[in-house]
Amino acid sequence: MVDALKKVNPDFDVRTYGYKKAPEFFKGEFDFIDIKESKDNVYVAELKGNALNKDKLDKLVIDIISKN
Repeated sequence: MVDALKKVNPDFDVRTYGYKKAPEFFKGEFDFIDIKESKDNVYVAELKGNALNKDKLDKLVIDIISKN
């Protein structure tokens, strides 16, 4: 998701929002998604259980950040 955000806004940095890492940013700012992490990967899923593919989730997050 961070890559998608940087395509829209090359200056995007989670530290601007007070976070050190992207997973912390998404956990703190978006209550409708759940971040599942493993040792080597970060996985993202929607909390409500609705099917939401990566492209739709990327667009939703980008739209929210662009408005703020």
